[in-house]
Amino acid sequence: MVIPTRWCALSALALLLFRAGAVVTDVAAQVASQASPPTAAPTPPELHARPRPKPVTPRLPRLPMRGLTEPAEPVTPDPADTRPFHDGKYKVSFTVPAGWNFEQKDGLLSNFGVETPTARRKTDVRGVAAINFNPWPVSTFAGALFYYSVIPRAKADMCAAQTSTRGVRPLPESQIDGTPFHHGTDHHGKVCTEARDEVFTTMQGKNCLRFDLVVNTFCAETSGAQEITPAQLDDVDKRLATLLGSVTLGNGVHGDSAGSRSAR
Repeated sequence: MVIPTRWCALSALALLLFRAGAVVTDVAAQVASQASPPTAAPTPPELHARPRPKPVTPRLPRLPMRGLTEPAEPVTPDPADTRPFHDGKYKVSFTVPAGWNFEQKDGLLSNFGVETPTARRKTDVRGVAAINFNPWPVSTFAGALFYYSVIPRAKADMCAAQTSTRGVRPLPESQIDGTPFHHGTDHHGKVCTEARDEVFTTMQGKNCLRFDLVVNTFCAETSGAQEITPAQLDDVDKRLATLLGSVTLGNGVHGDSAGSRSAR
């Protein structure tokens, strides 16, 4: 059987192409084997949790303990530091001791409506003395105030009722400069006893005179201070009683302030 020449040529060409394809495949395989293996994308180094620095609290200057005010208690009060007060309108006089501030109206040293909740709205505050030092600085003592006030054109029963109503506990009658005064006591506060008020009232003509001896404290439970002791309270009460004991009524006046309403 004779195979045509053109078929032989085609077979030879096909064989040549087959061998060429095998060579290319073999070369590609060799090149691929010699190439460096692909590297994975670099991963970030493991982050170790570093301890956060503690916040730095600025060092603040030490403040006075609550209730401690300046100046310090005068060790030996100078008699010249006492200030006479006389209200010429109602003829009431008393002496403001050394170490006490004094004002002739409410709102500067005091808050009469808060500290004496039994007082009537028409009460005219004529003088306020406030201690300006703390005799017991590590205790819950917060202040002591002496109020002198007047209710003009008052009725006697209303004047007396201020010492026995609205939570005020009546006490035996007291004498101030030889004049009988109704007397009552009131303790009040939200969490603890924060104010103690001794109330004294009497009629002078058509006017009701009133004196309040107020001791303010704060709660030891929320402050860390030591609860004021009965002996410490007694000491503060005696200071207020001394101020009340200096009261004179009528024409009796103290010092050079006669006929004026001042305590310079």
